[in-house]
Amino acid sequence: ETIAKEFSFMQSQIGYDILAEDTITALLHNNKKLLEKHITEKEIDTFVKLLREKRDCKFLEYLSDLCVSSSQAIARTQEMICKSVLEKNSDILIRTKLELNPCVEDMILDDNNSLPTGLSSQNMLREVILTWDGKSESIEFMAGVVRDQLAHPRREEFRNILEYYRYQLSLYSHMCFDRQYLAIDNLSPELSIDLILTCTKSENLPGTLRASFCRLMVHMHVNRDPQEEVTRIKYARLWNQVKTEVSLSDYDECHSLEPVEKNENRPRFETTMKFVEDYLKTVVEQPNSFSDREQNKLTHEVVNLARRLIFFGFYSFEDLLKLTQTLLGILDTSKVLTSLTNNTQNEQGGFPLIIGGQKLTKKYEHALSTLTTTAIIPNAGSVFADTTTEQQTEILDDLAYETKMNVIAILEFILDIRLDFRISRLISIFKQKYDRIDSPTNIGMDLNSADIECIFDCDSPNLDLDNDKGKTFLKVLLNLVMHDYQPLVSRALSLLFRHFNQRKETLQHLNQVQLLVSETDIKNYKQIKRDLDQLRLFVEKSELWVYKKGKEGGGQSGNLNDQDDKKEEDFDIKKLAFSTGFGEPELENGPQINEESAYRYTSIFQ
Repeated sequence: ETIAKEFSFMQSQIGYDILAEDTITALLHNNKKLLEKHITEKEIDTFVKLLREKRDCKFLEYLSDLCVSSSQAIARTQEMICKSVLEKNSDILIRTKLELNPCVEDMILDDNNSLPTGLSSQNMLREVILTWDGKSESIEFMAGVVRDQLAHPRREEFRNILEYYRYQLSLYSHMCFDRQYLAIDNLSPELSIDLILTCTKSENLPGTLRASFCRLMVHMHVNRDPQEEVTRIKYARLWNQVKTEVSLSDYDECHSLEPVEKNENRPRFETTMKFVEDYLKTVVEQPNSFSDREQNKLTHEVVNLARRLIFFGFYSFEDLLKLTQTLLGILDTSKVLTSLTNNTQNEQGGFPLIIGGQKLTKKYEHALSTLTTTAIIPNAGSVFADTTTEQQTEILDDLAYETKMNVIAILEFILDIRLDFRISRLISIFKQKYDRIDSPTNIGMDLNSADIECIFDCDSPNLDLDNDKGKTFLKVLLNLVMHDYQPLVSRALSLLFRHFNQRKETLQHLNQVQLLVSETDIKNYKQIKRDLDQLRLFVEKSELWVYKKGKEGGGQSGNLNDQDDKKEEDFDIKKLAFSTGFGEPELENGPQINEESAYRYTSIFQ
């Protein structure tokens, strides 16, 4: 705070190559208090002016750092940067356009004149074009020149353009971070889902550039309305919607508290989901998949994209169970496997267990043999993971550890959904017994432990995460526990504890479930849920409709333009309010409050 008082002086030294801008950025990095207090339009305009003059990527990076602090969006700074960059200085940005060109072999020829009369829509060639300073070029062509043609006369220019564009995409991601709709609404028409996915899938582009596109997909198109995170465990359930039979196929429909409406947005992300699944399978199939640090950046962003799609409910529970084997493959650290010959097996009578360079005694060997000799490689037979060799050959960087942390977060989500499924089955068994008995007081006598144990022991449906009765799941977690990255060890241990306490966990959460039976309770619940969803949406989009009053004593600085802007914003607010059922009096004075409830409300003064 003491150093921050000299902000005005440090700002006056920017541009003289004495690291003034680096000092300011380092001082503000992950410091939300200083960002909100000391960053004004003056500082933003200074960085934008220097960006215009020098076209240096570091100023784009500085602007990105001002948008987010400790993974929290600074809405005020985001808004100022949006107005300065997107509205006042949009000419300093590289523009992007997706062109669809027909493939020659897909042209439909007329037999009479042998000229193209139509085009097939199946295999259109998608080409992303970048435009800057009156010049245009294909992004893949530029990447190819930079990678392969060392003597090309424009290679250095293309390299600088791609680097500048990568930092620009990073700035876009930070401007859209945490659902900042001022940036999302402005940028999403130009950077469509199809365009971003085309660049993310292109293997001709550098891994870091593909990672930037993937990150932009998350913040611009996935993490926005109408998507909202799935409620993992539902503690309030409607009795009239509880079915007597619950299967995986209809779980998404029967477990919800109200009828599920098909998400109109889901078809737009089908190709994205297919790309994510294919890419994750490729990561599993590659030996030492985390050895390439550049590729790790793309893997990290793709896993983060998968995490968002899963949390927002784009995958059904049945799809999640199929995906877990791929996720466990990413977590598996035993990439270097040592297969012993049959002669060695016959001589020694099995595989010796070596952990930390010491051979285990028979006591521990018997306990862990099934875990250590199980690998996530289909049809691989018996293999042995030498953890000593693995530790020497594969050294993970922090980004790879963060990727594995995201995978564990997905597994935790899947375990929560599995827990909710089991609770749904228990309630359905409860309803079966309840419907068959004459007196509700005898229901406890009609339930037995066999009915409850069937949800854990039966193979239909199979709720194991690895189709191997949990052996592979345990083996992967035990390998993770031996890492030096403490957050990963902690999360792996947490999953281990959950795995061995499934029955206890289910009963604890079942005790918290409330069944809404009366029509009044059901009606009240649905109304409260609708109101809360509407309130959440209003707050989420507040930057689009809240009118910020100017400082008093501003004189005539607002003038006619400010008055016109205020009228337009007031009109938008009224339009938004009327669409939700409010009238003019309620908009000005608020809804009427009963005298009995008046004491619950508090007036807030600015």
